[in-house]
Amino acid sequence: MVSIEMILQKKGPLMSSKLLDLMEAEHGMSRQAARQKLSRSSSPIHKLKGYFQKNQTFVYLQETYKTEAWYYALVDAFSNCARRYYSVIKALEYHHGYLGTKDLPTFTFSPISNLTGHKRIDVVLQDLIDLEVLELDDGGLYTYSNKLAENGRNLNRHKGVELARKVILQQFDDWAKKINLTSFNTGKYNSEFGKFQWGYTSPSYVHPLRRFKRKGKVEPGFILADALIGNITKLDEVSFFIEKTEVLKKQKGIFPFMPFLLVEIVDKDALDALKQKGVMVGFIDKLFGTEYIELIKSLIQVVENAGAILKKNPDRFLDLMKKLSKLVDGKVGNLRGDLFELAVGYFHGQFCNNLDIGKKIFYDGEKREIDVFASYTGELRIAECKGYKNALNRSYVHEWLTTKIPVIRRWALDQEPYRKKDIIFELWCTGGFDESAIELLENHQKSSSKIKIEFFDLDKIMEKAKKLESSKFQEVLEEYYIKADI
Repeated sequence: MVSIEMILQKKGPLMSSKLLDLMEAEHGMSRQAARQKLSRSSSPIHKLKGYFQKNQTFVYLQETYKTEAWYYALVDAFSNCARRYYSVIKALEYHHGYLGTKDLPTFTFSPISNLTGHKRIDVVLQDLIDLEVLELDDGGLYTYSNKLAENGRNLNRHKGVELARKVILQQFDDWAKKINLTSFNTGKYNSEFGKFQWGYTSPSYVHPLRRFKRKGKVEPGFILADALIGNITKLDEVSFFIEKTEVLKKQKGIFPFMPFLLVEIVDKDALDALKQKGVMVGFIDKLFGTEYIELIKSLIQVVENAGAILKKNPDRFLDLMKKLSKLVDGKVGNLRGDLFELAVGYFHGQFCNNLDIGKKIFYDGEKREIDVFASYTGELRIAECKGYKNALNRSYVHEWLTTKIPVIRRWALDQEPYRKKDIIFELWCTGGFDESAIELLENHQKSSSKIKIEFFDLDKIMEKAKKLESSKFQEVLEEYYIKADI
């Protein structure tokens, strides 16, 4: 008599359809008998339901539950029978293991609001979190389970790629305006169209997108776009974009639209599929020039290796900022928040022994990210960097003092190289601090002997910059944090 338990012990977790196939082909059972045997099975045989097409189940033994083999079998099951879930995992893999809460829905084909026949992205994400396939950290980043970490996580490269993507979409917006494809101040980022989220959307009145209604009223069509850069782009990686456009085509009353996907390198299968489905494919070097794509690559490299570059070759950062300003027509001001930790790192890199940017720590079951981690001979300086135009309020400062600092401090005191050093926590904000935040910070400085803090608004930041006697660095600060108006 065929034993389902023995099959699972030999093959590992299986989709019900695959298990039934094996019971038929290798053990001579009829389909109906195999199905009945599976439906009557009980522990240690378990089934995961509700995620897969055609009411299929994921069948496994209790002893394998949430082991590494179980997770990899589940991801394989998603790839074949639950593509909505698989698209989330592929999006994370493509973006080096991380995506922000605001960005991730863009790279899936699950709607962000109710759409008949489709599971919303918030439900999909919660399902994956409940299964412990995904995690959401305190910094608002999704990543996949440690059981899947072999797929490669690189936080700093993710940051570089996401920053580059933001620059590229802004450049696309500028290009679209210059050829009258769109109008000024109409482009939106991570915005909704047809109940899905897109990296970029903008109304367009060009023929044949616009529509004429009664009494001469004109309705626009829409330009939809996104960018995939910094990794190998294959069919799996572009499927989310194709699926979204295909769903839009079937919606009644949808506005006309023109989809663009901007790519650095894409393989033939992916390119053919995009063209077949009517997606406009824009190669970044062909659209914006070879000098532009080289700048984008340099941006990713500097962000990914910020600690080493700012310590050993800091002028590379300053040169990058100047080239960005030249090639993207001054729009780097829109990215000043993302780049500010590099500016603070540049300052510390002139004096400290070792420098780390975007350092992740895990201590006492809690995760924290450190913007700038600078180790000096007798002290450790840990900086929180906010390149904001608006002032930080008391609530933010209170959270920094009570939630972030204590965990980082305990971690540092538990590390042999740092436990004998003075630990100073810094808060840098170009927008300054409101009165209640300043009051809280000053009270803490007076009352706490254990935790040392310093805080710097833009005036104090400029004073510190002058000590470097670097005209280039002062120019960067003036260009992006004084003149910039965002």
